Amino acid sequence: MVVMIFGAGANHQSRFLRALFGYMVGMETAIGSYIFGKTVAKWLHRYWNPIMNQEANAIREKKERGMHINEDLPEFERRFLHDFDSSMDFVGSLVELDRQTSLDKWRTSVAHVRRVGHPELDLLIEIENTLLVEREHLLHRSEAMAQTKNWNLGALREYVAGMPPPLQKPVLNNYFLFKPVPALLLSIIIYTLVGLVLFALNNNLSTYAVTNRTVAFAVFMAGPGAILRWHLSKYNGMLGGAWSWFPYGTFLANMMGSVISIAMVTWEFIYPAQSFWPVASMRAVKIGFAGSLTTVSTFVKEVHGFHADTQTTDQAYIYLTITLAAAATLGMMTYSIVVFGFSPA
Repeated sequence: MVVMIFGAGANHQSRFLRALFGYMVGMETAIGSYIFGKTVAKWLHRYWNPIMNQEANAIREKKERGMHINEDLPEFERRFLHDFDSSMDFVGSLVELDRQTSLDKWRTSVAHVRRVGHPELDLLIEIENTLLVEREHLLHRSEAMAQTKNWNLGALREYVAGMPPPLQKPVLNNYFLFKPVPALLLSIIIYTLVGLVLFALNNNLSTYAVTNRTVAFAVFMAGPGAILRWHLSKYNGMLGGAWSWFPYGTFLANMMGSVISIAMVTWEFIYPAQSFWPVASMRAVKIGFAGSLTTVSTFVKEVHGFHADTQTTDQAYIYLTITLAAAATLGMMTYSIVVFGFSPA
């Protein structure tokens, strides 16, 4: 796209409108593919999980009636407290009848609160998540408020007392956690071995052999790009104030990858390689490292997520516009610097 904007072909005329149309088609295709894949995944999931499909239909129906569904609750408690059809309850047989009676008392005492927009709904969610999900003690303030509203908190506690202990999260030994320096040294060793093999086999290469070995070289360059992308994701939501919603980590990864990619493309244009290694290295960095660093899939998922929520629809267009404009601008700047600053006379 950047090369088209600057001018390509025999007359070197700019094809800005074609490039803009390409951006539009690319985004429409990416978003459409994401929605299509998500829809197919839902179909397959519902086909192979009929009970969960039945629950999903019940959730949709109850939401249409104004009931709030706390989907964070465990499976049986979620279905029991929201009065789902007992035919989908294959876990309830494992819960003793007297404990179900205790949970039913709690359900009855708070049934009027489980409505969208009810002023006491947040308190109900806090209590149920604390006792049924987190398995922690209630705050004194929350307990006092529940008692003043005559909620049967004692029945809920009787039910929780009979629940099995929560599963403990495994404690990982620090030795097995990711270590940047050993990973870098291991990558260098792997790249060196791959380079020696490719160098030893670099005689009388056909066009197909060069392409295949370039792709193999790019595969080993993909690791550092993916690791850097993973580290940058931690910066999502790090901007403060009105821009706290902005996925800064994803944005930064895409900008870095775009600059590196166009730089490699430009270097390959102005310095035609006469041997295998220069062209293989530039293409490996472009396809492997920059390709793994950038993430169209996450970008499209974030845009679609913003657009799906009526409260953040504007943010979807802002994020989309800023990302495409910044990528195009940085790409043109990089192209200009390399072409006009390093091009041989």
